[in-house]
Amino acid sequence: QRDLQDKKRRSAEQRLREAQVDLERRVAERTLDLENANEELKRSEANYRQIFDGATDMIVIQDPATGAILDVNAETVRASGYTREEFLTGGVQGFSPAGEEYSLERAMAYMRAAAAGEPQLFEWGFVDRQGEFHPTEVHLKMADVRGEQRLLGIIRDISERKRVEQEKQKLEHQMQQAQKLESLGVLAGRSEDH
Repeated sequence: QRDLQDKKRRSAEQRLREAQVDLERRVAERTLDLENANEELKRSEANYRQIFDGATDMIVIQDPATGAILDVNAETVRASGYTREEFLTGGVQGFSPAGEEYSLERAMAYMRAAAAGEPQLFEWGFVDRQGEFHPTEVHLKMADVRGEQRLLGIIRDISERKRVEQEKQKLEHQMQQAQKLESLGVLAGRSEDH
């Protein structure tokens, strides 16, 4: 009977050693899997940052529920003169011009519509660190950002476009004035002939 108990004990010890070896193997595999996943995550984050910060338009990522700014790209920092941290603490209102046209209520209405699945395209503006106003065109929509649903704002400075439009309007007005003067001159010349 003692031999039988020793045999059972040795068998149990052997199964325990085998289970421990198996457990150590699985822990090593999972550790390797986690290390590989971490490396992949780091590569993915680096790719995301490279694309995000390489964009030539300003990009702002916001919380769809609150409108809080969660991230901005390098172009947003460069174009505005503000730091990323200032954007994260200042919110949309901290960089918008004064006036009803740029009110928080109006901004929130655009954000709510975009959060409801209706992409928004509208003109807005921002005031840079030097106090200069910049007209912008904003495309605001929902997007999956790092596994979270976020508002993605693509912002393009349209100062040059606005300048060209104003110049065009000015030239059109001058042309209309010149045509009026020309027609008056022609009429005046005909009146003198009679």
